[in-house]
Amino acid sequence: MRLSSGAGLNREDVDKLMLLFVIYGSSKLSVRQMIKQLSLSESVPEHLRKTFRKSRNLLERWNYGVSETLEYLESALKHPKLKGLVIRLMHSIKAGVSIEDFARIEYVKHRAEQDNELEKGLEKLRRLVEAYTTLISVVSLLSVSFLLIGTIIGGGGASFLDTAFLSIVATLGSTTLLFLTNNLKRPIFTKYPDKPGKLKLLLKTTTPLLSASVAILFLTLPLANSVGAITVETMSAILISVGTALFIHGYLGRRWHKKIHQTETMLPIVLKSFGDYLSATGSVKSSAHMLTLSDLGPLNRLVKAFEQRLRLGISQKEAIAMVGRETVGRLGDNVFTILGEVIEAGARPATACGILSEYISNVLFSDKRREQITSTLKTLSIPLHATLAAIYALLTTLLAILSKISALLENYLMLIKPIPSSTVVSYFYIIIAATSIITGLNIYLADGDSFFTLTYYLGLLLLVSGVSYLVMTNLSMQLLSTFIGLGESLKALTAG
Repeated sequence: MRLSSGAGLNREDVDKLMLLFVIYGSSKLSVRQMIKQLSLSESVPEHLRKTFRKSRNLLERWNYGVSETLEYLESALKHPKLKGLVIRLMHSIKAGVSIEDFARIEYVKHRAEQDNELEKGLEKLRRLVEAYTTLISVVSLLSVSFLLIGTIIGGGGASFLDTAFLSIVATLGSTTLLFLTNNLKRPIFTKYPDKPGKLKLLLKTTTPLLSASVAILFLTLPLANSVGAITVETMSAILISVGTALFIHGYLGRRWHKKIHQTETMLPIVLKSFGDYLSATGSVKSSAHMLTLSDLGPLNRLVKAFEQRLRLGISQKEAIAMVGRETVGRLGDNVFTILGEVIEAGARPATACGILSEYISNVLFSDKRREQITSTLKTLSIPLHATLAAIYALLTTLLAILSKISALLENYLMLIKPIPSSTVVSYFYIIIAATSIITGLNIYLADGDSFFTLTYYLGLLLLVSGVSYLVMTNLSMQLLSTFIGLGESLKALTAG
């Protein structure tokens, strides 16, 4: 679907436009030059770039004045933030405010608005995390209560447990809808298609792996039921095997997260140094060579490749943009693409690098604040799910023993009719699988970096839950097996 000019812009798009605007304005480019550069910029969304191209044609071919062109832009742009910016620009020109001062004022205002949105988003996310971790704790109580009621009901217990499962999933699933509204997400990988081979392979296998995992988790249940293979060992094996596959995939993918984060922490230093060298030497080649003499950690290889490309005659704009692409991160790609464009357009290097360096530092600081909240969900979800599975294991054992005792004393124990063991195992298995998926989704939506976070935590939750369920069932069976002997003794006494 074609978007209207300026409509459908996300936070990242608006940030890039504001960065271009403040860099060009601080470098004292005219409004006419700004419109030209924005019409050519790869950092501007295509549907918006078309609008700037039309504005440029009005200026260059039809001899429109700047005020008339801005009036056209104001009517063509649909995004309220951009529309308001153009209106204020028109009035500032009439009031005699310099473009440099106006750009600085607008960017400071934009950053203040972003900081305000960040505080609101963090508070909302904190409440969501607290509410969800509390709900996970309540799930064990609800599921056990439903099971005990089903035991008393007896024959109608199976259908009652189905209703119980749906109510539990609906309660937990409603939180996922709230996590979807989280606006603090920052995708970590670049949109540029040319990525390292191993990363491309992992990204390609993500969707098939997730689809296959969900299918195995839920389709094997009726299959196992049809052949009478619903046992603790069988269902735990499914949880462990699916969880292991997802965990390995997520673990390998999150190693790329770590590499990108290490690179991003060095970007402000690189940009600041590059801008200072460029202002001092006036040469991109000389500045690149000076960077190679510094220890820039994970960026050393990229800086050396940058210098070599310049020596081979690759354009400055393309060489700078390729540094960002090779970081594999979205943040580095966006920033270095902008840097290449503004330097080619004649912006002041020190000003551009300083603004971009500060922008990266602000983004990384926001990430740290978000991670302080999401880490609570990550660290608590593992023991909570392990405990949940352990409680289910204990109940599975108790009900299995109660079922055997009831069979021995069926003529004397008429009130309680235990639910069949296969039904109990199915009930606990499907709750474990569903809650793990919901928790994994919520962690992914809270972080919003890549699907590797989803596969990693979903796999870890399934793996831990499966192991906990299997181990605790066997341990509790050994500890409580004496009750079966008690039931046999009671039967012998009553028979006597």
